[in-house]
Amino acid sequence: MKRPNGTGTVVKKAGRSKPWLAYGGAYRDGGKRVIPYIGCFSKQSEAFAALDAYNQNPNLIRNKLTLDQLFTEFQRGKRFQSLSASLQTGYKAAYKHCAPLHRIPMSEIRTAQMQLIIDEMEAKNYSHSTMHKVKVLLGLLSDYAIQTDAAAKNYAAYITLPHAEPTDKRPFTDLELKKISDAAAAGDQAAQWVEYLLRSGWRISEMLELTRFQYDAQEHTFRGGKKTSNAINRLVPVHPDVQYVVDAQISKNGATVFCMEDGHPMTSNYFREFVYKPLLDRLGIDKAMTPHACRHTFATRLKIGGADEFWRKRLLGHAAGDITNDVYTHDDLECLRAALLCYEPPKKPDNKKREAV
Repeated sequence: MKRPNGTGTVVKKAGRSKPWLAYGGAYRDGGKRVIPYIGCFSKQSEAFAALDAYNQNPNLIRNKLTLDQLFTEFQRGKRFQSLSASLQTGYKAAYKHCAPLHRIPMSEIRTAQMQLIIDEMEAKNYSHSTMHKVKVLLGLLSDYAIQTDAAAKNYAAYITLPHAEPTDKRPFTDLELKKISDAAAAGDQAAQWVEYLLRSGWRISEMLELTRFQYDAQEHTFRGGKKTSNAINRLVPVHPDVQYVVDAQISKNGATVFCMEDGHPMTSNYFREFVYKPLLDRLGIDKAMTPHACRHTFATRLKIGGADEFWRKRLLGHAAGDITNDVYTHDDLECLRAALLCYEPPKKPDNKKREAV
């Protein structure tokens, strides 16, 4: 039976799990002809029911959900809740860059509007990784919108990111390490934390998730790690040069060892932006050196110092043969300590005055 004019239509598109698409009646918006997309459905009857509901109250239809409403809904879902705290914080930060799109219905946002967000970020010299996170988030929201009948297509898939400039991955130089060491000795807490990171080999997220319950005060070791099966639950002794840093942090009795002033856990993003980067700025160290450079420096200096490859890999959480991190013997611990002590400190300048010729 033909529906009355202006009440919308239902069409079938083959090759889809939900082939029945419902569209509301066309209308003019500022001279532009708009055909509201209501959603896709498994059965024709479901599509007509949704169309009838739309005609009774168009404001309740999902294709009217703004990006802001969709993101709020997305945050409550299982996919977002299953992410780590640092990833959740990162996506929330990325969402702020999408402010011009917040009040626009997701079903009306197109690639050009999303691309403009990236282009403006590039003009403001945002990092490639930050722009990439915005693209990923818009892709996740687009997928969620399609799954929940709030949009028909993932336009974020067509966003183009600028070419990523190659990064010069290198360890810290002796001079840079001396600046950090001197600042730590002078009481700079940020420098002390970086000093510990340099002498432990932890990934930044691994260090920030350590708790006092993972610390053995008698053996001066931590058990922790993440990301791979070789990294999880590994044993890492505290280097004697930074034992005072660990003691001071343990005494704070925070939720994590390296915590905020109020004892709450610190996210990786907060550490980068408000601890690590300001330290490099104060010390005049190349800002291109990321926190991961600490881990790279640790691995490089252990190798230079002659640490056994097997135990070096154990400290870093790399694959080192058929091993388990569940059980460590006393000999294992001593081998780990010996490898750790191969970390070569910055070379001290020779202050001896040359004899006059």
